[in-house]
Amino acid sequence: MRKEVIAIVTDDLSCLTILKKSPLASEFVLKHTGQLPLSSDFLKKARADIVLIDTDFPEERGWDSLARLRGREPLPPVPVLLIGKNWDTENRIRAFHMGAEDLLQKPCNPEELLARARRILERRQLIEDLKKRIRDLEAELEAHTGLRVDWEKELEEMRACLATMDDPEAQLDFIVTGAVSLFDADTVSLCLREPDSEEMTCKYARGLPEEIVKKTRIRPGEGMAGQVARTGRPLFLEDSQLEGEESSDSKSRTARPRSSILLPIRARDGVRGVLNISTYLPKKLHSKHFQIAASVGMLTGQVIESGDLQRKIVNSALEAQQAFDSAKKMKDLLRHFVPSLVVDQMLDVTKTDLSERRTMEATVLFCDLRGFTGMAEEMESGEVFEMLNEYYKVMEAVFTQYSGTAIDLQGDAEMVLFGAPEPVECHALVATEAAIEMQYELERLREKRILEGKRNMEMGVGICSGQLTIGVIGGAGKKQFTAIGDTANTAARLQALSQELQSPILISHTTYEKVKEFIWVTELPPVTLKGKSQKVQAYRVNGFLEEQMLQEQLP
Repeated sequence: MRKEVIAIVTDDLSCLTILKKSPLASEFVLKHTGQLPLSSDFLKKARADIVLIDTDFPEERGWDSLARLRGREPLPPVPVLLIGKNWDTENRIRAFHMGAEDLLQKPCNPEELLARARRILERRQLIEDLKKRIRDLEAELEAHTGLRVDWEKELEEMRACLATMDDPEAQLDFIVTGAVSLFDADTVSLCLREPDSEEMTCKYARGLPEEIVKKTRIRPGEGMAGQVARTGRPLFLEDSQLEGEESSDSKSRTARPRSSILLPIRARDGVRGVLNISTYLPKKLHSKHFQIAASVGMLTGQVIESGDLQRKIVNSALEAQQAFDSAKKMKDLLRHFVPSLVVDQMLDVTKTDLSERRTMEATVLFCDLRGFTGMAEEMESGEVFEMLNEYYKVMEAVFTQYSGTAIDLQGDAEMVLFGAPEPVECHALVATEAAIEMQYELERLREKRILEGKRNMEMGVGICSGQLTIGVIGGAGKKQFTAIGDTANTAARLQALSQELQSPILISHTTYEKVKEFIWVTELPPVTLKGKSQKVQAYRVNGFLEEQMLQEQLP
């Protein structure tokens, strides 16, 4: 089975690489050219079903080239998608005038392109199916009647015009207008079934007073039109009466003789409407008009089916977008509570087990507000909440800047990982730089709070690098993502020791070995940490090594 071909016209190799590695490449054959102006020879040789043109060529915009090409040589009837960075209103209007089928925004999203390509091909297939059904009907009519009359040309022109229209309502209105010309009719009306009802109302009409159009109702089994709606069989009436119509030369209500064709309009779910074509005597409808009417009725039914399909596609797209938006909101909300990697695992329908754990090299940072318990006893609970939110907002900005992942928050204490769960190069140095930046930001926050007459805040930080195990722990009722190991315990103990030694930042020996060429530290005497049988070497962080060198140069 032949795969559809997408011809890609771009010099953006990164975009082309993304497309070739996406599911788009498995569903379509991708053929590329990086040359402008665009050549019709390329499109013909590629046998493209869709053309994707990049508008951001350095020499000239892709859609400018397309417009010039269409002006001087014929192009295959292939839908064109344009992709670019700037689709303001002016550019969008200009692109559509130049024949673009749809527009895509850079950077290229393969999933969006795949969805739009499918939709374009579905619409094209629908049009082809409609054309085939019409051709089959014409062949059947010719075989049974042998008719080849002048109306075929006008009907074909009507089909061609309908193929260029996207709005089903405009298409139905166009059919009613065309029927007046085809039949030389005095009145044409199209009544359609209301949703969730058997009653039909007049939706489109020509030659009828507005008050009659508004009052027209067709109920299955009631009147001639009702019989057509109930049985699904057409009626060919001569010398019938249109009761209650006002004559042209009198204000009295009279009845005028007419000939009429009443056609059931069928769709996949049954009779959806009735098409009423009438001409007043002395003009008369004769047998060949019924053959024309059959084609018009079939065409009307196809347009209704096409409209149903479009509504289903739109509704499906809206539902999919709503589901996507809801999932994105949920994902963004969950990221406030657990790391992104865990959120992705939670929302991955292929994963039913979240107990997977990993042991990896990383750096753990513990930070804690000094004297928080005493402050909390003297403050209103609302003030405590306000202070902590202000503090964490500042700290979170620093963590994010340095690729840290906060995984545990208990009151005024927080544990942050660097290099886990997502690997980070030089995680020990990044964590230490983040700690220095945290103290700088806390100093700014202190100055602000002092000006506002609020309580001062001081913070202690402990950092340790080494092996640790990360994963989700907990029972059936509650689970938590955390990091476990001696590295995490040591960082927590160093943070507690920082308060005793009045040192803003303490790091372990394992961290020091990784940052000693960049960070200015003071080596402390070996200390005993709670839970440790042997003494531990710790270091006070004074700043960056450049600061030490500058200070040593001062007189």
